[in-house]
Amino acid sequence: MINFKQLHIICLKMTITEQKQKQEMVLPSFFYAIASSESRQLISLDELQRIITLDAMTQARTEDYRKNMRISSELAHQTKVMMPGITTSVLMDGRGKELRNVVKTTQMIAVDIDKIPAEKMKEVVQKADADPHTMMRFITVSQRGLRIISRYLPIDDDEVTALELFDVIIRKAMSYYSKLLGVPADEQCVDITRMCGLAHDPTAYFHWDAEAFGLDTHDLKALYTKKANEAKYAKRASKRKRNSQKMVALGKGVPSMDEAAQHILNLLDTWGYKFESGAHNEYVLHFGKVCVRYGIDKEEAMTYAKSNFSSDYPDADSVMKSCYKHTEKLGTWHFYRKGEGFSGKPTVKVIKQWLSMRYEFHHNEVTGFHEVLSRDIIKGKYHKWTRIDDNIENTIWTQMDEMGLEVSAIKLHAIINSDFSEPWDPFDEYLRSLPKWDGKTDYIDELANRVTINYCPGYHHSQEEFRYFFKKWLVSMVVAWVSPRVVSQTILIFIGRGGINKTTFFYYILPPCLRQYFINESTANYTDKDFMEAFSSKALICLDELESTFGKGLSALKSNVTKLVFSIRRPYDKYRSELLHRGALCGTSNSIQIITDEENRRYSPWFVDNIESPRETPIDYQHVYAQAVALGQEVTNRVKNQEEGWVYWLTTVDIDVMREHNGMFMVSNFMEDQILRFYKVPKSDTAPQYVKFRYSSEIMERIGGSPALSRNMSHQNLSAVMQRLGFKKVHRAKGNGWLVIEKNPGEINTEAICSPNECAETYLKPYRAVATDSQNGSDQQ
Repeated sequence: MINFKQLHIICLKMTITEQKQKQEMVLPSFFYAIASSESRQLISLDELQRIITLDAMTQARTEDYRKNMRISSELAHQTKVMMPGITTSVLMDGRGKELRNVVKTTQMIAVDIDKIPAEKMKEVVQKADADPHTMMRFITVSQRGLRIISRYLPIDDDEVTALELFDVIIRKAMSYYSKLLGVPADEQCVDITRMCGLAHDPTAYFHWDAEAFGLDTHDLKALYTKKANEAKYAKRASKRKRNSQKMVALGKGVPSMDEAAQHILNLLDTWGYKFESGAHNEYVLHFGKVCVRYGIDKEEAMTYAKSNFSSDYPDADSVMKSCYKHTEKLGTWHFYRKGEGFSGKPTVKVIKQWLSMRYEFHHNEVTGFHEVLSRDIIKGKYHKWTRIDDNIENTIWTQMDEMGLEVSAIKLHAIINSDFSEPWDPFDEYLRSLPKWDGKTDYIDELANRVTINYCPGYHHSQEEFRYFFKKWLVSMVVAWVSPRVVSQTILIFIGRGGINKTTFFYYILPPCLRQYFINESTANYTDKDFMEAFSSKALICLDELESTFGKGLSALKSNVTKLVFSIRRPYDKYRSELLHRGALCGTSNSIQIITDEENRRYSPWFVDNIESPRETPIDYQHVYAQAVALGQEVTNRVKNQEEGWVYWLTTVDIDVMREHNGMFMVSNFMEDQILRFYKVPKSDTAPQYVKFRYSSEIMERIGGSPALSRNMSHQNLSAVMQRLGFKKVHRAKGNGWLVIEKNPGEINTEAICSPNECAETYLKPYRAVATDSQNGSDQQ
């Protein structure tokens, strides 16, 4: 401990060396931009005066900042990092601005006086300029503060470091100017490497022979007392070291930015990230994420990013800040120093780190599968997202075992299948990546016009009406991908001859990144669990070679199309899963007559003449789907605001139109034909003696005379057909029946006779006749 006599001698030495210090003054480093890491030493103090008062570039940037500040603080910040600056207290080596780059101290300090009230600014400036310690003073770029630079004397004591002396001096100067000016100095400006931003100020004050701050006896006593206490506390801490080994080890595990920087850069290089034009954001983002994982101090990481990235990428600071908001990941990785490595029986935390440094994992919410992607772009095996199966899991386990990690396959499986694999929705990711629709060009109509529809009058079957219903189908499909309360309830069906790209069009209607979510179900069992699972795991289900569906199959199909959720247990799962209905339905057929139910609004069949090949003329996916997203959002907003307008579902008017439209594709109703062959509907004026009561069984017995007719009519509801034809239902004690007029054999034979006019007519043949009519359709011109 130094006594008071020694303190007095030190004070005398400081006075003697003041003249020597003026002759050996070390000038600060000058940076052309605050964000830059490159610097040079100032030529002279006169150069510093010229930069502040006369330099045109400094003046232009100062004016730009003040102009931008009136517009946006973010815009102003982008200008501020381009302002020139000096490291007032130190001379740097020219390659950075961190403590490791310090060459010498300058024996200068900069005091920041910020947030000065406008009415006090003139008074504060006058007081600062009049003080003998003020070597330089200028108004900051914000025009609300002052930057005051002063000198200080060194101390002739090898036990006092430059940092310790600077800390005492800067705090003394801050206290001094705070009292003098009546405005508090910025308490955060106590870093010896802190950058002092310069600004244009023609009224700046300069006094190069100003009085230097020195340490008096009171200051020296406080300094040495602090050093003695720190030594005492360090000694006590060493005694408690054995009892706090865990905490010491934890502290040792967190690296400094200097220690970890090169390792992180090498890691990013292995992962394929380059700090180059067009990839700056991605690079800084992953740099920040790794810093957070290692638990590196936020300020250190931010300083490094500013020094190394901000000159080329001004947003580096904001990206780093966003990374450090994820505090749940802070310090989750251990920094392995020389001699350390992954080995032994690792904890779950260590296993996660090992996996994360080599692979990316996610849980595909559409398929329900976990997928892996190799990070190492050279040695990695999985360069695209790959579904994890037993083979891949065993390969990863083998790799860990070869590196000395004793991990059970069960534990590895449990980690991969936990929340360690973050949820990922490919539909949502794709739709969010799309550009904004211009609101004018109808890209969906352009896509619909690639499909040439045969014009069939009387059935709402034209190109214009196809465009209308195609747009509803496409938009509802896109909305259903990402909206749990929306289901695409229409099956778009293309009917026509083979080889015109019907199935190909549906496959290529999905963008390349989503085509794995297309399935062709040519032999689908509508009651099968796999078919129901496809509604959740696929974007589009194609019912290829669709034929007439009856009975339970039709009921199951109609039910599945409208379900919001499918409750099934997937193979190898322990529990049932509630799977959202995401997929839309489409279909193809060579047969015109495929509809068996007149009320089946879910079918939207169209007789197609030709389809432009999507292989030869690629679809403009980005604009088509951007328009679909925009239309879906518009409908959602209108519904919220209770406004009327176009919607992507079928309205009551649409359903009536589609019912008439589907009449063209109805299967021949043998039951209806047979009923009208043998019976007539009684009229109100029909004589009672001609009206008979017949039970349903009696009617079925008469009309279903042959086995072929019986099998066909077994799928149909006699009661529904009789009511639709207009027969009156009557209830009696022995059962229900119908009031009918029975035709006699002679009447039946008379109706079977073909008249000469009928024989002369040309009958409509399904393909050629309708195709001929299509050439006369006005919408096809």
